[in-house]
Amino acid sequence: CCRVWDVVAGLLQEEVEAGRRAADQLTLVVLAGGPSASGELEGLLPVLYPGLSVLVAEDNRQLQEAGRRADLVLSGCNDGEGSEEDPEIEFNKIRAQLANWFRSGAILAGCNFAASRPGVVEAVSQHALQVGASLILATDATWWLAASHVAQ
Repeated sequence: CCRVWDVVAGLLQEEVEAGRRAADQLTLVVLAGGPSASGELEGLLPVLYPGLSVLVAEDNRQLQEAGRRADLVLSGCNDGEGSEEDPEIEFNKIRAQLANWFRSGAILAGCNFAASRPGVVEAVSQHALQVGASLILATDATWWLAASHVAQ
């Protein structure tokens, strides 16, 4: 997720420019094991968006609390090149996260949309098809579901 902050910054800026969210009231939720571990998101994004809350959700309680305030959620990101999990386990984990966050109305984005991570690719692709969303891919295997195309 070397450039994930570029994608996140762009998505947040679109929300602000469209008037859907106020720049000083944005909340980004990073699911445990995500790019937050390096401190990049916490260090850079609040400079661009003063007032931005960056929450790292590590357990179900934190996920539920963060979900009430999430504007953008990063899923499927973790340090390392390959999956440390079996692809089927990773698929089920990402699929459950996407279903939960889709209901919250948050923008869904993530990392590791690559052949080396078949669980992520399959879960994200299936979710996009199920909800009628456009799946957009960017550099460094970053992905997001285009909010304007999602039928909620």
